[in-house]
Amino acid sequence: DVETFVCGQELPICNPAGACVPCATHDECTTGACHIDPTDSLVCECFLEDEIIFVDSNAVCAGGDGSEATPNCSLADALASLAEDDNRLLRVAPGIYDEGASLLVDATIAIVGNGGVPSLEGDGAGSPGLTLFDGRVYTVGIRVSNNIAGEGVRCSNATLWMQGSEVGDNADYGIFTDGPCVMRLDGSSVFNNLGGGIRLLGGSLALDNAAIGSNGTGTRGPGINAQFASVDILYSTLAGNDGVGPDNLQCFQTTGSVRNSIVVGASGSSAALDCFPLEFATNAIDTAGFAGNGGLNVDEADRKSVV
Repeated sequence: DVETFVCGQELPICNPAGACVPCATHDECTTGACHIDPTDSLVCECFLEDEIIFVDSNAVCAGGDGSEATPNCSLADALASLAEDDNRLLRVAPGIYDEGASLLVDATIAIVGNGGVPSLEGDGAGSPGLTLFDGRVYTVGIRVSNNIAGEGVRCSNATLWMQGSEVGDNADYGIFTDGPCVMRLDGSSVFNNLGGGIRLLGGSLALDNAAIGSNGTGTRGPGINAQFASVDILYSTLAGNDGVGPDNLQCFQTTGSVRNSIVVGASGSSAALDCFPLEFATNAIDTAGFAGNGGLNVDEADRKSVV
C-alpha cells in the first residue's frame, strides 16, 4: 500500500516540492480563507472545514443550521450566533443582505463570497451594511454597498482585512471608525460614497493595490480623513474624491507613508498641509511640495486626464 501524507493545520499547504508550508494567501486554502494577520494567534493556518457556516439569502429558511444543505438565510443571524474566541468561515452566496449585520464579540471570522459577490447593505434605518465592535474579520470577494441611510462599514476596537472587496454607493462614509481599528485593504476599492471614503479615529490603515475614488460631494468628507492614526499607502490610487478642503487626504496627528501611488483630487492640492509629516516618495501627486523622492507633481491638465 502507498502511504498518503496529508499536511496538518499548522503547515496546511503542500508545495510543488512536496513540503508542508504555511498559507500566505486565502486562495491557497481549500476552504478559501487563511489566517493572514500577523497578530492572529492562528497566523498562516487555514480556516477548517468544520468551521464553515453557509449563508444564502435566497434559501428557504426553516431552521437552517448553517450546513451546505440547509444554510442560514441571514448573515446577521449567523454573526449573532458566534461566541468569544470562535473561529468561523462564513461562505456567503450571492444576494442582498439588507439586515445591518454586526459582529459584537471577540471572534475571528472570514466572510467569503461563495460562487459570486454578495452585497451587504444597511437596514434602511441608518445601520451600516457591516458593523464591527470587536473581533477580527477577513473579507474575500464581497461588496458592502447601497446603504441609503448611513455608512457601508462602521468599526471600533476591531481588525478588518479586506481582499478583492468593494465598499461603494453608500449615503455616508464608505468606512467609518469611531474607535481604534486596524484595517488593511488589498486589491480592494472604496468608491462613490457620498459622505467620504474612509474616516479613521485612532488605529491604522494600510492600502496595497487599492483604489479610493469618487467619494464625497464637495460638501462632506474627503477620500481619507485620518486622525490620531497611522496610514501606509502603497501602489494605490486616490483620485476624484471631492471633500470640504483637501479632497484626497486630510490628517491630524497622523504618521505613516504614501509611496508609489497616485494622489489626484477633484480640484488642486488634494493633500492637507497637516499630512506633511507622512513620508511621501515616488508618487504622482497634485499637491506642491509633497512629491517626495522620485515623485512627480501633477498639473491642471494632468489632473483632468486622471480624474
